[in-house]
Amino acid sequence: MASLRKLKGKWYVRVRFNNAKEKLIPTYSGDERIAKQKLRLIQDKEFLVKAKLLEEFELEPLTLRDAKEKFLAYCKRKNLRVGTIDSYTTSIENLFNILKPSGSVRTLTNQTIHKLQDHLTGRKLKETSININLRSIRAFSNWLFREKHTLKKVNIEFMKVDKSLPKFLLPDELEKIYSLCEDDKMKSTFRVYEHLGLRLEELHHCVREDDFVKVTAKNAKSRRDRIVPLPAKVQDDFDIATTDPYRTERISKTFTRLRKKAGIGDEKSLHSLRHTFAIRMLVETSDVKLVKDMLGHSDIKTTELYLNFPPDYLKSVLTRKKDEHAQIAIAVA
Repeated sequence: MASLRKLKGKWYVRVRFNNAKEKLIPTYSGDERIAKQKLRLIQDKEFLVKAKLLEEFELEPLTLRDAKEKFLAYCKRKNLRVGTIDSYTTSIENLFNILKPSGSVRTLTNQTIHKLQDHLTGRKLKETSININLRSIRAFSNWLFREKHTLKKVNIEFMKVDKSLPKFLLPDELEKIYSLCEDDKMKSTFRVYEHLGLRLEELHHCVREDDFVKVTAKNAKSRRDRIVPLPAKVQDDFDIATTDPYRTERISKTFTRLRKKAGIGDEKSLHSLRHTFAIRMLVETSDVKLVKDMLGHSDIKTTELYLNFPPDYLKSVLTRKKDEHAQIAIAVA
């Protein structure tokens, strides 16, 4: 059975195998209480090594680099969305700005999380983006604990985020962006997002079925199939946009450039086209459950956020441009 041994002020776990070979595993601590905790963790694995269910090297603390690869492989076996795995990968890479990839997973502590948060804040990331990183690291830490690579989960406190209303685009703002867009295919792409309420990556993972568009479960955020009506006025746009579609990065960057050129505030983005679709559908149908299904929300509470807008206000702002055009036409006549 594994036991403790102290050398030069640090505790080591001594493991003796059936062939009488001895192995010393560092605990990296001079605290006997912590050393005993790590001893118990190794004792749990010692039986599996002797039963040849684990390799000897697996008794030693896992490096962060190896842990990352094992964790991502686990995520793929669970069939998580590609976007989720990409988010986990990016967040762990950000963690490597704080911790050495060659270091032990046991260097991931509460203090590390504080340093990571300060690092991300220094990069001027928004609170929501920082929280995405923290959620990913929490998932990573929970996996390490379940697999007994660490003694406990890290404690993560998320940043407070002000709850603001969804940022949708007004008719005159849409008109400015479309008038500035000289790329007809890109213009069709924007119109598809506006009239189908797609998330950015979903353009590449949807198919047309007559007058409807199907977003497949594997690529939907909610992991469920959903069907969205395809209005006649954007059917040609859909065919153009989905034939050898532009990369999502190009779509997003082009929209940002045109939005700035149109003098529209930074609080609005390409995702605002999805909000615009949601607002318009809510006004037209007055059916929050239907809008929830078209957006692919897993929880109706997410959709109910749009109910915070007074209906009369929405009807007013969504028809304002139409009324202005009508008044101009009457004046000309």
